[in-house]
Amino acid sequence: MLSLSSVARRCAGFGALLGACMSVHAAPATPVVTTSSGAIKRLDFDWEIIPRSNYYELWFQSNQASPYVKFSESVPWRPHASNNISAHLLDWQQARYLVKACNPSGCSQTAPISVENLFYDSLGYLKASPSRAGARFGVATALSEDGNTLAVVADGEPSSSSDPGHVAIYVFAKSGNAWRQQARLRPTAINDDNAEAPAITISRDGSVVALGLLGADPEGPAGTSLTGAVYVFQRSGTAWMQKQKLSRASTASFFGFNLKLDEAGHTLLVVDASRRGSGTIYSDATGMWTLHHFIPGYGGDKFCETMTLSGDAATVARICSPDSGNSFVEFIDAQNGGPAEEQLVFTRYQTGTRFGQLAVSYDASVLIASAQPVFGSSQLPNVAIIDRNSGLNDTLVPDWGCLDQWTSAYGSRIAISHDGKVIAISDPADKCTEIGSQQYPGTKGSTAQGAVYIYGKHSSGTWPRRRVLHRNGNAALAASATFGNELALGDNGHTLAISQVADRSGASGVDGDRDSTSKGASGAVWLY
Repeated sequence: MLSLSSVARRCAGFGALLGACMSVHAAPATPVVTTSSGAIKRLDFDWEIIPRSNYYELWFQSNQASPYVKFSESVPWRPHASNNISAHLLDWQQARYLVKACNPSGCSQTAPISVENLFYDSLGYLKASPSRAGARFGVATALSEDGNTLAVVADGEPSSSSDPGHVAIYVFAKSGNAWRQQARLRPTAINDDNAEAPAITISRDGSVVALGLLGADPEGPAGTSLTGAVYVFQRSGTAWMQKQKLSRASTASFFGFNLKLDEAGHTLLVVDASRRGSGTIYSDATGMWTLHHFIPGYGGDKFCETMTLSGDAATVARICSPDSGNSFVEFIDAQNGGPAEEQLVFTRYQTGTRFGQLAVSYDASVLIASAQPVFGSSQLPNVAIIDRNSGLNDTLVPDWGCLDQWTSAYGSRIAISHDGKVIAISDPADKCTEIGSQQYPGTKGSTAQGAVYIYGKHSSGTWPRRRVLHRNGNAALAASATFGNELALGDNGHTLAISQVADRSGASGVDGDRDSTSKGASGAVWLY
């Protein structure tokens, strides 16, 4: 029931001028609502002004088992409502909305409104500008934690005397509800023709980006042409510049194999794959990036090059997968180095299991790692979860209805949210023939299409699967472009970027023609 103060508030100002606050004896007429998606990650609801209405309400039901909750309220002269969404988390099949028109006599409401048809329209579709065939845009991606800056690497750009090199970083920035390409960055690399994909990382506010190139030939005494290098770019306002080039002070191959910035953008971990898990911590405390200390690796057969840095810059996490004995994960003080402060042994994994991907929450309290068993093993590809606070560990596995055991790439790329409660896992080899967002995997086809699995932490400590994301758009077009090559989470898991390196559209920039097929392997990134 409405209080007098509530009615008075809604009848003030322009409401009275519109005649909305006259004495009435019946609820307003029911709104006739049109739905659309007028911006990336947004749903819009529009209707005509309803006579005798004092205010409008938008209500939301997340699924059929949940009650409706009031989402927003608007004044009588504004017949519009919008909802900013996370397209990878919304249950598109079951979510429903209601629009109510109300006055002191009561409210009229629409029938439940489904928005499933708006899934495709709500996604962002990002391409390089200009778009080039074979550019492989999306071979590496990084999304700022604030969700407002996306850095995308293309490693197949054409080289010329005026624009040398094959690698470029495309930076997209969000302003209001609009995304725009902000910059195209070229590293000053002598040789950027890498045998491995580049590595990229970004700070929380998107103002610092670091790029690792394994094949780059660094200047100075660092050594051979395979030494590798890291290029740090910085934004001031909307302008970008290459601030610094980092190379190993002594001869070493594959410097920059992996790298990770802390969220503040002041600490950088660079991993050197040739040293079986050695890393270098850099700091920009003096205004320039300088070597802070080394994190020594292991000799022999340990295979410890899977490493990452926590968002708070306090912890380096490293997984070692020896040829003999159990794999283990260790946590190292990122600011002081030294021996591991904590070491946990994976006793349930067979010898020879390789952990190729590793991600941690902001404070490294939750760790996830993708496990690829040795060929012929009785174990299946999976992702291990370690919750250091609760002591609860778990294992995530795909639905095998759309997979082949020994060709599955489940865990090819993984990401975890800032708070450790949302996990995204890609499998570019998934063979489901479905399109878009589904509750469950679908029908198995004959060729790889790709999929991304989304999990959310339950209050019980378990990790139920929330959605399975399949390729988007026209089925014939999407079938030629494997989905889920790279992924990145931002905004505490509420924004997700997924790359499709083989995308063939000739569109450029943001939200161009998704059905074009004029530029093979130009690449694209989808924003959820």
